[in-house]
Amino acid sequence: MIFETSDWVDVELCDVHKASDELCSVIDKISAEDHIAIKIDVEGAEYCILDDLYQSGLLEKIDMIVGEYHRPSRIEDGKKSGEKLIADLESAGFYVDGFDINVEIGAFQAVRK
Repeated sequence: MIFETSDWVDVELCDVHKASDELCSVIDKISAEDHIAIKIDVEGAEYCILDDLYQSGLLEKIDMIVGEYHRPSRIEDGKKSGEKLIADLESAGFYVDGFDINVEIGAFQAVRK
């Protein structure tokens, strides 16, 4: 991908890591009795991150998640929605409370059953 810069735009390249890789290194350092809570505010990437955590088996080690979800108008895949995210978390063993902030964004909190 080519980025163009101008006087008013700064471009910074960064490394992107899978959430499961980063979280695994944290979980390995804590005790089994500790509770794990995460906050997700990632402008539409919440669907990919939660799916990655589910696929890796790390989602079952998390006790609480608080975050935002973004409506399909803000992301490319129309199959992704706040309602589906909430349903997926419930089927993964969480009690979930979600609500709309506005027409594009909602918030949720999920607590392990």
